[in-house]
Amino acid sequence: MGEAWSPAGVAAVSRGVASRWTVGSLAWTVVVSVTLMVVPTGMTQTETAESGPEDALGGAEITTRHVSLLESDGLSVLPVLLFPIALPALALLAGPSRRGVVIGLGAVYLLLAFLAGFTVGMFYLPGAIALLVAGLVDRSAESTTQTGPR
Repeated sequence: MGEAWSPAGVAAVSRGVASRWTVGSLAWTVVVSVTLMVVPTGMTQTETAESGPEDALGGAEITTRHVSLLESDGLSVLPVLLFPIALPALALLAGPSRRGVVIGLGAVYLLLAFLAGFTVGMFYLPGAIALLVAGLVDRSAESTTQTGPR
């Protein structure tokens, strides 16, 4: 019981919490990217003209279809939707000993989410905040280890 409250024990618990925040950020980002890829987010309309004499409605038929980003923009949307996944994945690969990398990746992710805020950025904002929290929680664990008990 005494070891759990030691600076090393607190640091280990905090690193576990930071790792959970990083995994949560990655999971959120994957769900958002896949959802934006396959769920209909737009609409297309096609107008087909009938051959022959026009009637009172103009002789045209309008077909409306809901499309996903992948359908409307093609494969060119994949890098845009997969790049945010790389940020928490890299943070997870960096591990707990690289808190500066995690904070930096979290800051970049947050900046990109704000820059893309009016389009898809708002969906990525919780993942960006979670990644930044992961780095900050890990940072507080390291400062507890360095200062020791008082």
